[in-house]
Amino acid sequence: MASASRSARETRQARNARLAATAAPKVNKFALLSETLLLGVCLFVLALPIVTAPAAYAAGAAHMERHIAGRPDTVASLWADFRAALPGSWKFGFALLGAGAVAAVNVLLAGSEQLPGGRLVLAATVLLAGGLAVLLLRAAGLWQAERERVAGLSGSTADAPPSAWPGAWAQAQRDSASDWIGTALLVAALAMCLTFLWMLPPLVFIVPGAMILAVVSVHYRHMGLQA
Repeated sequence: MASASRSARETRQARNARLAATAAPKVNKFALLSETLLLGVCLFVLALPIVTAPAAYAAGAAHMERHIAGRPDTVASLWADFRAALPGSWKFGFALLGAGAVAAVNVLLAGSEQLPGGRLVLAATVLLAGGLAVLLLRAAGLWQAERERVAGLSGSTADAPPSAWPGAWAQAQRDSASDWIGTALLVAALAMCLTFLWMLPPLVFIVPGAMILAVVSVHYRHMGLQA
């Protein structure tokens, strides 16, 4: 009996040590809040053309991870990451622009009550738009890790390996399918941010930073579960 109890304690201790090794470092909450607000403004500007949104959010996720890890997190480094993320992100940006246009048209038609099955179209539009948004957010959060992995495999020191985005996109699909809780958390964060915008539109300058914080948090959680 004593041996079983000691074994259980050792198992818990090993699990706690493993989670501590993979957990995000502790940061000052006020510093994290201010960084989230500043990052939100920067990402709003970088993502303003819409087609640059994937690259902007990828740079934002890399920036937030550096801040949490206590590494240099200057605006210059954010700009450098944004420029590095642009190659290979254009097709995702144009896909986002096209999907947004289609979603807007569907919502307008469904709201006009002149489209047969308008409620069904509206529900399908919201579902597909939410799924695409979650996939793009996960891909943006994985871009930096995929960039480092590809650069390490190729032995290259290039800022933006062209194959980083396809790999991040493929991994985002796998993570979205396997980590249902993380996916649900991102959907909830996205819904909350959209609700905030509906209630108070000026929050559009802050919401991008909040979404990046959610993306990075889900990423850290997933790494902890995999360890």
